[in-house]
Amino acid sequence: LGNLTPLSIIISEPAKAVFLQHREPLRRTLPALAIENLFYTLSAMFVIGGGLVSVFLMFQTSGQLWITTVLVGVMIGLVATGHWVIWRHWLIGSATLDWLHARGVAPGALAAVTTRVRHLEEHIHALYPRDWRRLAPLALLEFSFHLLAIFEVFLVLSVVSDQPTTILHAFVFESTNRFISFAFRFVPLRIGVDEAGSGMFADLLALGTVTGVTLAIVRKGRILVWMAIGVLLLVRHGLSIRRILAASTTEVVVVIMARSPVSGTPPKTRLSLVIDSETKRRRLYSAF
Repeated sequence: LGNLTPLSIIISEPAKAVFLQHREPLRRTLPALAIENLFYTLSAMFVIGGGLVSVFLMFQTSGQLWITTVLVGVMIGLVATGHWVIWRHWLIGSATLDWLHARGVAPGALAAVTTRVRHLEEHIHALYPRDWRRLAPLALLEFSFHLLAIFEVFLVLSVVSDQPTTILHAFVFESTNRFISFAFRFVPLRIGVDEAGSGMFADLLALGTVTGVTLAIVRKGRILVWMAIGVLLLVRHGLSIRRILAASTTEVVVVIMARSPVSGTPPKTRLSLVIDSETKRRRLYSAF
């Protein structure tokens, strides 16, 4: 759905959550998807940055390489900062909205928005993996995705190109593809963009423009095959665009107050009864 429409992740991520709604409510899957996107973005920034540095090492002067290195460092630093904020449990979004509300900036509108943002941040912080036994496999899976993509490029170039192909060539092509994917998410199937970008870099690497365009077409064929399989699964699952956009859950939250025998403070135990509006199934969760 993200590849077919200009809405990109605006529709693709909610679609994933709705697809799993018979197993988990949106209040759990949407924050989990946000965390997965954070890890994917961080890994993609490393790939894009490494590709830029590789290109300048191959073709440019040390001065331009220094500028590129700083730019890459800034991009990676911004993404890493997002992870650090979540790791430290800092509610940056809701705190900023509270600060604006205290200074009289749209008090009526900010009150409701701040509550929703705070709840979303709390869910993301609660689901963020802090145990290395969970964190390491997640990071490994993200980087494995890029490694397999690099191998795919190397394999295709070895078949379609008359020139010798190296892993470095494949890495540069993949980093270019990651950048194009981020910059042109709004273009359905990135029609024309992939071909132009791959053709330009193939010409830069002396592999020929035709080789780059062919690579882009082959990879797009792979995307179309998986999209066809995905559409069949969506149809079999009975998932519609209306259901994705209109999906909602009704949540009843019961807060039980219990006074501590030691400090006298009332810690909260929150029991959430989630009633799925689509399947009418009820699930009980507890968070301490």
